[in-house]
Amino acid sequence: MHPIVELGAWRKPLSSPDFSLISMGCLTPYAQSPKHARQLYLRAKMFGIDIPDYDGISKENIDRLFVPCCRLALKNYVEKVKQWLKSKDLLSDDDEKHHYSSYWIAVLHKRAVDNGFTCTRL
Repeated sequence: MHPIVELGAWRKPLSSPDFSLISMGCLTPYAQSPKHARQLYLRAKMFGIDIPDYDGISKENIDRLFVPCCRLALKNYVEKVKQWLKSKDLLSDDDEKHHYSSYWIAVLHKRAVDNGFTCTRL
């Protein structure tokens, strides 16, 4: 029997572990679970994280070429979310003091999505 997959799971906000995997560049076919990596890559793109394509990057060059691009894309996404939350008065001064931990990014992301943040590029 095949496992039952939750309908609409692809629309759920990204979690703290998801953001950790994105920052480590675990989105390529070379990841431990290529199927999960591809799903995460597509969900990240859907939520507006501008991760570059990994086509043509060899396994040996992933850390050198792809991972820095993933981290930059995540940083840019967080800045977009923070700007959007500020424009809606949903970002407190305490939120500004946090570092870029995956947990804090997940909290901001969920708050934005729950309040109507659209998943397209701004």
